[in-house]
Amino acid sequence: MSELNKHFNCIYVIYMPNREKYIKDFFKTIDTKVKFIEAINRDDLPKLSVLLKNKIINRFFLYKNFQKKKIKYPYIKLEQIENNPKYNLDVKGIKGTLALQLSYLKCFELFLKTKEEKCLIFEDDVILPRNIDVNILNDRIKSIFTKELKDIDWDIINLGRCQDRCNVNNDFSDNLVVETHPFCTHAVAYSRKVAEETLINSIPLSESGDWLMAWFYYNNSKFKCFSVKGRLFDQNETLGTLLGHTDKLPECKGTKVGKNVLKML
Repeated sequence: MSELNKHFNCIYVIYMPNREKYIKDFFKTIDTKVKFIEAINRDDLPKLSVLLKNKIINRFFLYKNFQKKKIKYPYIKLEQIENNPKYNLDVKGIKGTLALQLSYLKCFELFLKTKEEKCLIFEDDVILPRNIDVNILNDRIKSIFTKELKDIDWDIINLGRCQDRCNVNNDFSDNLVVETHPFCTHAVAYSRKVAEETLINSIPLSESGDWLMAWFYYNNSKFKCFSVKGRLFDQNETLGTLLGHTDKLPECKGTKVGKNVLKML
């Protein structure tokens, strides 16, 4: 039994069908039993105008995402954007962001039907960093959950942080930092309280899931949030983008990795 299974009875993996073999092989490699949850497909979602009308998303969500793509919403009406083939890829990208968040809500709903207090959710592009093997992974997981977090009722532990503001992190222990503000969500553990809050606050969606986590939880004193320094899980950049990002994202944003992190690499 892997160390992850010793500490989590609820481990979910959100996957797209064309990555099923890859992700199942990965968890066999690290000898970890998980529950595979097929992701909600963006192509199965109704039009953005319908999602807006049904209050699944709001106008700020559309404004922010269209702004990234340099589309002048709301000066260009949503119906005009959806009916113009020029914007097809942009609309698909926005629906992909929503589909991922809805897939997370699906996992949280399943988790809250159990009696467990913690869960762990992976996305389907996870990979071990080049400096981590199964033995190192298990040793560090054991240290984190049997020593460093012993008797601490934590809410979030990001095992695969990216773009963190490492220059403002404070060391909590050998493997963990606080005052953390990461954006990647491909390997994160959550408390029941976070799952409940997320189900309440996610819909209508106003931000992408990683932004919701970063701003709602990591900056909120109600929640005890940690990140692993020297991340334990990375994103496999060779897979392209379906649930995650297109480019490899560094652990720290805008700063060099600190000495303590370098020791882990």
